[in-house]
Amino acid sequence: MKYLSIIILSLIYFQSFSQHQGEATYLIKETQDVKFSTGNRLLDSELNSNLKKAYNKKFLLKFKNNESLYKEIKKLAIGPNSVEVISANGVGKLYKKGLSYTNQKDIFGKIFLIKDSLVLLDWKLLKETKEILGYKCQKAIAIKKYTDKKGNNKKEEIVVFYTTDIKTNQGPEFLFGLPGIILEAQIDEKIITAEKITLKDVTIKAPNSGKIVNNKTFKETIKNRFN
Repeated sequence: MKYLSIIILSLIYFQSFSQHQGEATYLIKETQDVKFSTGNRLLDSELNSNLKKAYNKKFLLKFKNNESLYKEIKKLAIGPNSVEVISANGVGKLYKKGLSYTNQKDIFGKIFLIKDSLVLLDWKLLKETKEILGYKCQKAIAIKKYTDKKGNNKKEEIVVFYTTDIKTNQGPEFLFGLPGIILEAQIDEKIITAEKITLKDVTIKAPNSGKIVNNKTFKETIKNRFN
């Protein structure tokens, strides 16, 4: 009986631990209306179709307690009329742990390893709820302050839904800090929605190759590259 009790307790512990780790697939949709206009109707149609694909992507989040790895599942193939969106604020292969992050980005074949601190948002928890993938989720909002390219101080509202049924403080992109995983987020003109979630044992490793820079240096590099 003693050994049976130990086995049962071990199984309960393992199942409880496994509930805090796993994988989530997210679909990202940009709502902004950006279009090419070259004067060639067929070319414009192809370019705008590829632009939509470049903005609408799928990402995989591996999460485990206060640690996660977030990366794109499938990248649009580069061809003669393909479109690639380059952003200094975008996500490459993003590793988060505690209050720091490592973001590995490939900019035209050059690999950067951006290491810096995460911005801890002041989340306001609301009573509104909705169901996502069978999980009861609660609404939370936060205001993010930032400086635009012209040096103006700006604010944007971030709206998310999270579930406390999966007790990890992680979420898509740079979002974190809630008492459960974030399954949906709206940031400016972007909507991020979890399509699938699987609870299982995962191994998470931070990316470690590339030129090491902080976020400020990386943004200055990109600015100089395109100016």
